[in-house]
Amino acid sequence: MATEVPPKCEAACSPAVEAEQMYQQRQMLEERMEAIASFLTSEGMPGLKGPLVDEEGFPRADIDVHAVRSARNQLACLQTDYREVQRKLEEILLRVHAESAKAQIDQQDLRAPKQPDTTEVAGEQDEVPPPPIEDEGPAFAVVDVLQPGGPSGIAGIAAGDRVLRLGTLRLPVGRNAAAGSTQNHRKGPLPGGDSSSRALTATQIFELLPGEVARYENERMPVVVQRGSRVISLWLVPRQWHGKGLLGCHIKPLQQE
Repeated sequence: MATEVPPKCEAACSPAVEAEQMYQQRQMLEERMEAIASFLTSEGMPGLKGPLVDEEGFPRADIDVHAVRSARNQLACLQTDYREVQRKLEEILLRVHAESAKAQIDQQDLRAPKQPDTTEVAGEQDEVPPPPIEDEGPAFAVVDVLQPGGPSGIAGIAAGDRVLRLGTLRLPVGRNAAAGSTQNHRKGPLPGGDSSSRALTATQIFELLPGEVARYENERMPVVVQRGSRVISLWLVPRQWHGKGLLGCHIKPLQQE
């Protein structure tokens, strides 16, 4: 079964653009699979794997057997396409990360001659990020697309990083994104000594996120991410740049198991 794909770039697409296209394609497949699954599991239907024949071996008369078989076949094809899209997306994100790392090095090289002339810029670039915070709550989001040369990439954030804290926003310690609660406002110190962090639910965090990023525009915002088994604390400066948004990345809510 052929899968619809976003239009290709006339010129060579950057990995970030390819990633965005694959992300849209994955979302489209998810919506189509959900629609078919809803049809198969609606009232009176046999579900995804239920029998299509009665006890005597004859086709069931209470359902449209042909329509069910066709829907199941479509779902199987979409699941195969989804796995392939996911595999390609992972490959593209690795390229995005590699370009981001290269852009970060290039940015540092461009700024190097100016450092002796302005202590303010040098202080912003050379300051060692604070150590990881030990009492961070669980991750509430994941960085799935990173724009090369954007503020997030320059700060050291990588595609695939799981976000534990963004500014003052974080989940409560010992709670997951689905069960987060504001009943326990345990506040841990922000990098740099700010103790005004807010323990919120994942839904509340994403509602407050745009305002939180805007509040830190052109200022250092503390961020804590998890990369594999490592917890990394760093400074991110949201700002206008040649790309979209103030962060130069896309984060999505983390599906808690």
